[in-house]
Amino acid sequence: MRRDAHDDRRALSRAWLQEGVAALYERGRPGWPPELLDALPLPDGPKLDLAAGTRKLTRLLDAPVFAVDPSQAMLDRLRLEAPHAEALVGHAEAIPLGDGSVEAVLVADAFHWFATDAAAAEIARVLRPGGLLVLLWHVPGQGLPSLGALPALPKRPFSPTKARESGAWRDPLRGRFTEPELVGAEHVLRLDADGWRAHVASWSGVAVLPEDERARVLASLADDDVVIPLRAEAWWCRRDP
Repeated sequence: MRRDAHDDRRALSRAWLQEGVAALYERGRPGWPPELLDALPLPDGPKLDLAAGTRKLTRLLDAPVFAVDPSQAMLDRLRLEAPHAEALVGHAEAIPLGDGSVEAVLVADAFHWFATDAAAAEIARVLRPGGLLVLLWHVPGQGLPSLGALPALPKRPFSPTKARESGAWRDPLRGRFTEPELVGAEHVLRLDADGWRAHVASWSGVAVLPEDERARVLASLADDDVVIPLRAEAWWCRRDP
């Protein structure tokens, strides 16, 4: 690689990191295929997008909808992209809504982070009896693009993929919700070279690296468009009466 190209990539990576994680998620993370939501028994009444992030799921939900996230930066971006939603700062163990406020709670690519009794009880509290809980995840397909000369990343004490695959997320739901049922849809994430770097930069294993090491990781990626095959999965269940 020419030195000037390498330096350009490092400068670009620093600019992305200065934009913050909300910009990285918006630029590089996948959305959700509408046909997946069409396959769910979503009600017409109030819905909650919990751990909403920047709006990837919220924008597909009809009003009335609440969007709750602990990050003010994420919610600031969400308000621009999904103005029909009421954006509120909060988290899974302390949802800023009253008892029985919503007919559905949706959690996209996040429940593995807070699959606890406290969170499950709080979700059940804001749901009306018989209300719908939907847990969504993206599952990578075959053919992940080349990471180039990617250095070894630090081991994470917690792996979202392993947490999802283990099925341990089901434990706090028992006794509060019906047995989860699965629907799925195949789709792809298409990214240009900038989007691919934003995608990798948003990975937690990359985000925790020192700035210089992060820049080297992003500079190692090829200047190519990428297509990432994905399967979107939604596990749904209902609050016990």
